[in-house]
Amino acid sequence: MRKRSYLQTLVSCWVFTMSTATPGAQFRLVTGADLPICKAAAAKVRHASRTNLMSEELRPEFSDLEWQEDIVDTALPNGSTESRTFTFAEYDIDNDGTKDFVLTIRSMLRSQDFETWYVFTREEFLAARSRNFHYEALRDARGITSFKYPYLKYGVGLPYIFPWRFKGTNYVVLQDIYFGKGGSLIVGRVSGPVEGYAKGEAIPLELVCRLDA
Repeated sequence: MRKRSYLQTLVSCWVFTMSTATPGAQFRLVTGADLPICKAAAAKVRHASRTNLMSEELRPEFSDLEWQEDIVDTALPNGSTESRTFTFAEYDIDNDGTKDFVLTIRSMLRSQDFETWYVFTREEFLAARSRNFHYEALRDARGITSFKYPYLKYGVGLPYIFPWRFKGTNYVVLQDIYFGKGGSLIVGRVSGPVEGYAKGEAIPLELVCRLDA
């Protein structure tokens, strides 16, 4: 039997649930329903859903990081270079007491944008910056990413990503680009220092909350 692709599945979900992302849509916690953090996340989503569930409406509900921008001439896989703006933040994503560097990049697939985070130690970030964020430096970085859809088991394929600090602990919120039409929103935690994870791979998240429409 031919397997359906992630996008085919979500398009089918959209056909049958296209009304779920309208203002006043109903959401349910399928993981963490009794946890205060998950109840708080659900309240933020319900507040944002009074208008719509586009990422720019949800982002300020969770994120309070101070992002910085860096414009560099970076090499592309085809050998050419282009001036690109990279957005990054310095914060303790893994809650080990040491600040990490997170580089966020927006990409496009079939006219739909999504985000990838690349996560570095300070030394790794400075090394990547010294190479003007050459594509090989990013290819070999750890990430909160859509590469091979590592969070699809949680209902998240192509994500929007928000940092969230709740009661002194940093979490990562992933909103599937089709949330409200088949995808999920999850709250996850990076367990252990980032340098303990393999380079060039997606960082596995410890699932704390999952919200479905």
